[in-house]
Amino acid sequence: MVENLNMVFSRLKEANLKLNPKKCIFFQKNVKYLGHIISKEGVTTDPEKIIADLEGQLARWLERLQEFEFEIIHRKGQSHGNADGLSRRLSEAFGCEYCAKVEKKSAEETQKMVTRIVLASENFEEWLPQDRIKEILKETHDSPFGGHFGVNKTLEKIRKRFFWANCKQDVEKWCRTCKICVSKKGPLGKGKSPLQIYNVEAPLERVQMDILGPLPLTKLGNKYLLVMVDCFTKWVEAFPIKNIRAKTVAEVFVNQFVSRHGVPVEIHTDQGKNFESQLFAELMRLLGIKKTRTTALHPQSDGQVERQHQTIINYLAK
Repeated sequence: MVENLNMVFSRLKEANLKLNPKKCIFFQKNVKYLGHIISKEGVTTDPEKIIADLEGQLARWLERLQEFEFEIIHRKGQSHGNADGLSRRLSEAFGCEYCAKVEKKSAEETQKMVTRIVLASENFEEWLPQDRIKEILKETHDSPFGGHFGVNKTLEKIRKRFFWANCKQDVEKWCRTCKICVSKKGPLGKGKSPLQIYNVEAPLERVQMDILGPLPLTKLGNKYLLVMVDCFTKWVEAFPIKNIRAKTVAEVFVNQFVSRHGVPVEIHTDQGKNFESQLFAELMRLLGIKKTRTTALHPQSDGQVERQHQTIINYLAK
């Protein structure tokens, strides 16, 4: 028995784990752990943990089902084309933007916490006190052995021997403010934000809106068309209007579109004065609609409704 205990203690020491004597119990014939009973005969289920299963609703269902003669056959979930039809997203290819941000932040925080715990242990790098950080930064970056390398190489050399909280931020700041490094570098190029594809996953999630005209005057005095396209279903609607003032556009949008289809999540337009007016902005705020716009001189970002303009013009010409 003593030999077994020595083996357990040796394994724990190798894994750098410690025991709390107050929570340890030795020389037991069996041990309860996570709903199971462990003994020399093996592992069995703890009877106290299954009382609810034996007397609950599930048990009553099983007892009721035993009155019928049927055969249970397993079928993979992917074989059920209509399974979870009301709970699955319309598009499986793209996830929720906000959920992804939360998951990423949670993963980063977990990684930071794990890194701090591991690196602070006795088997890893030395935890550097605050008063020695400046000294180590000078040695690994400014000295002849440091060579004034960039952030990544300097950080790599430091982490081989030391660790402290916010180490990366301190190294980045040190390299960024190093006078010798700054004097040897040329001017920084102007960065460009990477373009991203907007993926629409449901009806009325994004609606494009634009004005077509001026067109030949009709008998009712209409000279323009307010064209709207649902980016998911590609459904197109065009409403004749007499002018392109913000008030006219807002009235047609609410009375003709919202009253029949509901409020869209997002409206995308060009930078016309009617769409950028204070009245239209207030309407978007009251309805809870996100308002986006195209970039200047780039109608391609409003491409679906622009393409419908050509179709409508060709139709009217015939």
